[in-house]
Amino acid sequence: DEFTAAEGRSTALEVWPEKWGITVKQFARLLDECREDPDWTDEFTVADLVQKYVIPMTRGTGLSYAVLVNANSPKEVDVMISHAWAENALDFCRTLERSVQYEESLFICALSLYQCEDNCGPTIAEQLGTYPQESPFHRVLQRIHDRGKEIEKSGGWWRQSVVLIRIPWILLIISVTCVFTPVVIKGCIPMHTTCAYGTCKPLFEFLPIYVWEWTFKPLEGHMYAFVCIGHIVGVVTVLAFVVLQLLQRTGHLFKGRMVAVPNHNCEMYTRLWCVFEMFVAQTLLVPVKLANTLASAGEVNSANAQCSKVEDAKKIDEQIRQYHFADEESDEDAGYEMLDEAIREVNNKAWSRAFFILVLQAGPLAFCLMCTVRLIKKGSMHWWEEQASHRGGVDWYHHVLYLASHGRLGYDLFCHEVFEASPKAMWSWLLILGTLIGYWVVLSCMVYVAKKAQGHLSFCRIASVALGLIFIEVVLNISIVLAEHFVGVCKYHPYRFNWFVLGFTAAISQGSLILLLLVLVN
Repeated sequence: DEFTAAEGRSTALEVWPEKWGITVKQFARLLDECREDPDWTDEFTVADLVQKYVIPMTRGTGLSYAVLVNANSPKEVDVMISHAWAENALDFCRTLERSVQYEESLFICALSLYQCEDNCGPTIAEQLGTYPQESPFHRVLQRIHDRGKEIEKSGGWWRQSVVLIRIPWILLIISVTCVFTPVVIKGCIPMHTTCAYGTCKPLFEFLPIYVWEWTFKPLEGHMYAFVCIGHIVGVVTVLAFVVLQLLQRTGHLFKGRMVAVPNHNCEMYTRLWCVFEMFVAQTLLVPVKLANTLASAGEVNSANAQCSKVEDAKKIDEQIRQYHFADEESDEDAGYEMLDEAIREVNNKAWSRAFFILVLQAGPLAFCLMCTVRLIKKGSMHWWEEQASHRGGVDWYHHVLYLASHGRLGYDLFCHEVFEASPKAMWSWLLILGTLIGYWVVLSCMVYVAKKAQGHLSFCRIASVALGLIFIEVVLNISIVLAEHFVGVCKYHPYRFNWFVLGFTAAISQGSLILLLLVLVN
């Protein structure tokens, strides 16, 4: 069948499913218009959005929302979106904003298919076709495959684009690591041919504010070689980013793919259309990625997946059972096993991609934090030695350890020396246990907040979590002060609980520092 799109009835343009695209920016604009309605609630699902807003907007036109808003210039689909209608509409849009680029054209069935069933346009059954391979989903995926192969034949990149995009970021990590190697090894900040050695002392006893004095010495030997390599790789990194942008703008880098969108309302892998679309994309060698969300896709068991319409389930079941492994011709469930295997492969790729992003973003941040600790530890060593010689005594030593909490990294120097002297001491294991539990609390808070906001964190959310962690740390330290002075417990002793609290608050303070750095970065 032919479907038409036109601004008026005087002219008509044939628009096939391959051009039923819509951008995420247009989707977000639709939601903004819907939210102006007094009857709108942020709890509406995609199904509610279609029934209450999309259908009234498109009724009588014979055009889907995507075709209607792009009637003058239909958009050819770059990214196939697989999702469930039971998910929250706002969360769905936010997830897409994090997962695709604004200029990319998306096929979203809720917006790309004509949903009205009013005899003014094709019915949903007519649009889906008699067999699954006739459906718009299959046609769109086939077109993405054909475009990718054409670009590869002309010397461009398609399926290899993921590796190509990662190369500049890997080079950036190598460059930063080489340049800052002298900070970790020598405790100095490298320039080009010199290195700045600093000495510092705390400006205030309870605040992490330091006064610095710098002396410059020439870089020599391996340190100079590391810095030179870092600068050279840095120049190559900039050129790699420029080349990557040129390839994208000239059309030599095609990122056509399918994006599967998990959600918090229902498990995506329980929807038969979703798993079948992912399987078809895999058979056509179209890259499949999970969207950037912390929502779980669910357990992989395609044989138990369901459709909202029995007719669709029967058609897909017949199509799936036609697939089988070469050595399992007699097994009628082999098609579902192939489906599960294809989806597991998508999950494994998603985990490897998440690990790469973690290394890419958290790695440099942790490295910078380590460099900061190294600089302050080395720079303040002379000041600590002076304080020890002037005041001396075990009481002052315990007092310093007691005050060492948020930002005051001086305790790191003392703990390091005591660990070397008595690594099997009970207090050292309490310190480690407290630190690990503190890190677990920090990560749990971050994951919980990110899940609640669908990973769409704002400045206020991150800052509030960081300030909350700092508040917990301050309350714990004040509690210990009160317990020591008024109750007579929590004295510094190798077997006291206070060592556990010291490790716990140290982890909390580092977590809050990382969150505040994220606020600055964002």
